[in-house]
Amino acid sequence: MILMDKFQELVLQQLQVINNRLGNLEEGQQELQKDVRVLQVGQQELQKDVRVLQVGQQELQKDVRVLQVGQLELRKDVRVLQVGQQELQQGQLSLQRSLVRLEHEHGEKLSSLQLSLVRMEHEHGEKFSALFEGQKLLADKLDDNTSRLERIEKKVVGHDNRIELLDRTKANKRKSKFGDGS
Repeated sequence: MILMDKFQELVLQQLQVINNRLGNLEEGQQELQKDVRVLQVGQQELQKDVRVLQVGQQELQKDVRVLQVGQLELRKDVRVLQVGQQELQQGQLSLQRSLVRLEHEHGEKLSSLQLSLVRMEHEHGEKFSALFEGQKLLADKLDDNTSRLERIEKKVVGHDNRIELLDRTKANKRKSKFGDGS
């Protein structure tokens, strides 16, 4: 009977040890489940951030396309102004040549021609001024659009970098979640 009591006592002690270990395992499992839930919430937040960044990037890309179209239109306008300016310069040169020829051929009519020439130079001078101002405005606008485009491109690169970082973070969390067996 004493043997039996000692045996029962040993069995009870072993059962208590096993029971304590089982309790520790259950606590550890609960902590791991909490950690998994926290990681899942973090992953969902990262996915939301990625979606927000992707939408922002798409909007920036649309803005870039609009600016590029505007820039092309401005370049066309500048070319048209340059052609007009060249035509006016050629017209002025032609008038000057005609005046020189007329001076040689008609010396006595020089004063009336000089008045006409002064009047024409004045009119063309105003046109040249207007053309130069228009060309300067278009060039300024082109420069402004170019700087805007550069800022937008920098933002797009920044968003690309953030998305890449988020993707790597997400992949690393997956690796740590499922482990690599070591």
